[in-house]
Amino acid sequence: MSELLLINNLADLHELEQEWREIGNMFSTPLLQYEWFLSCAEHFYKPSQIRVAVLSENKHISAIAPLAIVKRQNVNWLETIGCSYLYEPTGFLYENANALNTIIESLSQKGYPLDFGRIPAKHPLLKTKSLSADQNGLWILKTTANNCKLYLKEGWDKIWSGMSKSRKTDFRRLKRRAKALGGFHLEAISPSQDEFELLFDHVMKIEGAGWKVANQSALICNPTLAAFFRDYSRRMAVHKALLIFFLRLGDVRVATTLAVIHSNSLWILKIGFDESLRKLSPGLFLTMETIRYASDEGLTFYEFLGSEESWQHIWNVFPAKNKTQIFIPWSLRSLMLFPSIPFFKLVNKFQQPLSRVIF
Repeated sequence: MSELLLINNLADLHELEQEWREIGNMFSTPLLQYEWFLSCAEHFYKPSQIRVAVLSENKHISAIAPLAIVKRQNVNWLETIGCSYLYEPTGFLYENANALNTIIESLSQKGYPLDFGRIPAKHPLLKTKSLSADQNGLWILKTTANNCKLYLKEGWDKIWSGMSKSRKTDFRRLKRRAKALGGFHLEAISPSQDEFELLFDHVMKIEGAGWKVANQSALICNPTLAAFFRDYSRRMAVHKALLIFFLRLGDVRVATTLAVIHSNSLWILKIGFDESLRKLSPGLFLTMETIRYASDEGLTFYEFLGSEESWQHIWNVFPAKNKTQIFIPWSLRSLMLFPSIPFFKLVNKFQQPLSRVIF
């Protein structure tokens, strides 16, 4: 017997931790794990907005849809927790295809528009057609930004040789320039609980010492986002899964990378560098050194996260494709979504997650 339960407060969400971990172990991404969604729920939503759907079959949890209720154009939506704030690949948790289909069908009968966020293109949660309809409503599917990953198992020598001759020359030149100022040196720190706060403060200081301040994307410009990354990173540090990288120029830390290790891969959360040293490209040099570190440690993938960018193709990365999908129920409530934008114009505009484009 199947039963759909809705968790609508943080206290009950904490009670779900063990079951979440058990299902989460089936997935190779940290972005579906308990720590990620809990940190999102705590910092991006009011407790009353939490709507985590839990499918229980014979008192055994078989699927979890981590959702929150948000208001867009005076209409209540259900969105995957964190999707409209972080825009990282996300999804639902499930034991098998039947459990996933059951929880999606149950949610589509609730009468709420659904925003699934940015989903890996091959995720079984996604419909196969750009437009499709069923008895419950309309499904809209569009391609969105890729994220890049680098395969590491062939070893550092193979990764280095796969770079263009001009890029290898550039890195050698940067290394020579840095040597005159004390040289570049990599620090890789798995912080203890006692070390964490000071080190994270240093990450924020470096990450806020460049162009990100000008475009307001630095953590110091967004206290809510900073609090999320601090708490999420602290939780991962407790599990010994957090790595903080610093690139030193002589004795001075000039660039930083915040990352987690999960499923034998290195996942890059934040990168920052001191822009006053941009002629030395400390951010690029640090990326190269963290790739070398991950390869030497025997990890399988280097996951850039964020969106695909041209500079990432310095290395032989491959783009992981993503799509975004929403569901519009057949209801009077849904008519309020399209007061000013013609429907087909709206559909053609879905080049990014819907939450970033219109609502």
